[in-house]
Amino acid sequence: LYNEGHPPMIRVCGVSLHLAMSAKEQSIERDTLVSKWIAEGFIPEEEGSSHEKLAAWYFDDLIDRNVIQPVEYGNCLGKGTFEVSYMMLYVLRLISHYEQFVTFLSDFGISRPDVIPVRLSIQSSGSEHSVDTETMDLSHVRSITVLGPAKSVSFKHLLECLQVLDIDGCEDLDNTDVDLICRMNLLRYLSLKQTKVTVLPPQIGSLRYLEYLDVRRTRIVNLPSQIGKLQNLKTLDVRQTQVKELPRELI
Repeated sequence: LYNEGHPPMIRVCGVSLHLAMSAKEQSIERDTLVSKWIAEGFIPEEEGSSHEKLAAWYFDDLIDRNVIQPVEYGNCLGKGTFEVSYMMLYVLRLISHYEQFVTFLSDFGISRPDVIPVRLSIQSSGSEHSVDTETMDLSHVRSITVLGPAKSVSFKHLLECLQVLDIDGCEDLDNTDVDLICRMNLLRYLSLKQTKVTVLPPQIGSLRYLEYLDVRRTRIVNLPSQIGKLQNLKTLDVRQTQVKELPRELI
């Protein structure tokens, strides 16, 4: 159903529950979040309107409903940064748990050990009590967001259904992990932002469905020519890196 000036409620519920994967007081960038929604298929195709335009409409609606709010204090991310209030995050996680929308993995264990996860939010401190995905059934997982060490994820297991992988800020991620990630052929969204990765391997060209690639604040200097094979790539973010030019295959 449509309310005047608002998106259909069933869609609003989907994108709202996606926010349950956030951490307390985590800064959320508008462009990053809407790209995740699009990659996961939350934004429908409608005649006369692009995915991006519809996603922006949904985002503005969540602001109007006070589900998300602009960050009012100064930070390095600047304009376009938002967060979910603590109370709203608590409510969204309760609903998410009931609806089996997101599975949470933390130092305290797994939120739903009886459920094969479809969306996985890993929030780990990296302590000796941290758990990992080594013994989990990830055959159906479509989205993984990691807040903490990347070692919580066993990349050596091929995640055949994975479409969204957000490992922003995982400082222990290395080039070997990226080699393994490039085997996940259905990826549509990949964020390596704020990691110590120094190179993208030629195998990045095999991710033919990739739409969004974020390598901001990494140690990458050059991009491989194979990145030109990514025919579905809409966003390549190389800000705050040493990348000086794009491969001619991409232009």
